[in-house]
Amino acid sequence: MVIIVRAPVIANAGPDQQLCNATTATLTGNSAAPGVGLWTTTGSALIATPSSASTTVSGLVSGPNTFIYTTTYGACVSRDTVIIRIDSLITANAGPDITICESQTTVTMAANSAAPGSGLWTKLNGGTITTPSSPVTTITGLIPGNHVFIWTITNGSCVSRDTMRITVSVQIPSNAGLDQQICQGATASLSGNNPIPATGLWTTTSSAIINTPASPSTTVGGLTNAGVYVFVWTVTNGACILRDTARITVDSSIIATAGPDQNLCNVFTATLAGNTAAPGTGVWTTTSTATISNPSLATSGVTNLAFGNNQFIWTITNGNCVSRDTITIRVDSIVTANAGPDQNICSSTGTAIMAANTPASGSGVWTTTSAATIANASSPTTGISGMSTAGTYVFVWTITNGTCINRDTIRIIVAAAITANAGPDQTICNLFTANLAGNTAAPGSGVWTTTGAAIIANTALASSGVSNLSFGNNLFIWTITNGSCVSRDTVTIRVDSIVTANAGPDQNICSSTGTAIMAANTPASGSGVWTTTSAATIANASSPTTGISGMNSAGTYVFV
Repeated sequence: MVIIVRAPVIANAGPDQQLCNATTATLTGNSAAPGVGLWTTTGSALIATPSSASTTVSGLVSGPNTFIYTTTYGACVSRDTVIIRIDSLITANAGPDITICESQTTVTMAANSAAPGSGLWTKLNGGTITTPSSPVTTITGLIPGNHVFIWTITNGSCVSRDTMRITVSVQIPSNAGLDQQICQGATASLSGNNPIPATGLWTTTSSAIINTPASPSTTVGGLTNAGVYVFVWTVTNGACILRDTARITVDSSIIATAGPDQNLCNVFTATLAGNTAAPGTGVWTTTSTATISNPSLATSGVTNLAFGNNQFIWTITNGNCVSRDTITIRVDSIVTANAGPDQNICSSTGTAIMAANTPASGSGVWTTTSAATIANASSPTTGISGMSTAGTYVFVWTITNGTCINRDTIRIIVAAAITANAGPDQTICNLFTANLAGNTAAPGSGVWTTTGAAIIANTALASSGVSNLSFGNNLFIWTITNGSCVSRDTVTIRVDSIVTANAGPDQNICSSTGTAIMAANTPASGSGVWTTTSAATIANASSPTTGISGMNSAGTYVFV
């Protein structure tokens, strides 16, 4: 027999492998030549080419995957084992970025657990890691700025990292400004500090309207109701938040009402009538010399008022609200009315001129209840007409100076006009007495007067006798007086003297001529006239030496 002894080919499965989260790998055994090699596994992985020294495997599972490389050469068999360890990847989560305020110097980290691996905190800058291997370690010694920390989880060959930032913000102070006090209905301005590099925001729980909430200086409206309005100025810089409060106290506005103006006549005291100042306070002041009894009393009395306008101011103050109202108390002086003296006029004229006083101040007006006509009622010296009917006419002169009214009355007595009639003129011959014949003077009175030496028996008697008449014209005046009515009429009583007529001597003429010349005397006074009852013709009847004709018939012709 033949015994063949071969040298074994020593199997070498290659080095163990440690892979992270892989499902495939490459096996690298040594060459089995001149023998053959074969890969087998104790697990569920799939060997792509089991007879090849170098082959891929798939379906690897977490943990150790054991592969055996067997070389066979004749009767020589050699085996070697390689372990491919698949480590699971544990994803590192360093937790959320954290922003803190500089007032907070310690932070607790919130990374995930590294099990079954191990974790480690490292830093790029800033802070002290208390326990680097703890996912929830604290970080201390932080200063303002950005700090970067890395959480690394190692599980075999698996390494996972995650980064987080801790931002430490600088604390910016908040100053909302001073508290304010304003009046109801007014606007106000908030004045917070400039928050740069931070941001600021005004807020309020009230009904007020903040016009620009993000501006440190903004106006505020809607402050219509009295009370305290609270405003918060919040300055935010990262995690640093500081707040400050400003209060705006709105005082209720109480409208001052000084009461109605007053007009007084010759009175130097009065009572003011302001409204109640509560919940504020009120005070009276004056621009005049008057004395206010109690300036803080709405209904104070005042004394020592002066003529003219006296002004009083009622001021109500409620916190920051001030309201004023003015009242004028006018004291008018009495201007005494003087309508002038009573007058007597005659109905024949029916007019008069008034003589009232002119008002030093104020105005005057004439009034009457009669039918008379006042030409200009506001003139103290107006004309009056329409008083043609006898009687008493009453006129009132009223002077009004503000509230002062003064009146005076004048009476115009209108007498009826009685026309005087002295009777007809009289002519008497060589008589030196006569009787006058005037009309009745009633209701007035009459009186006879004369311009001559005649004697009136009863001057008040309309039919008085007169004596001691003189030759010629004797004038008598009959005057009737009724009140202010005077009427006159004149009568003439002529007393003629006897002038003796002398017609001259009788004459004898011849009918053949039938004419004659008269030889009468010439009248020393008076006039002469020739008359005849015959048919003779008188050439000039008024001539004492007239010619006569037409006496051709024999007979006696008589001439007077």
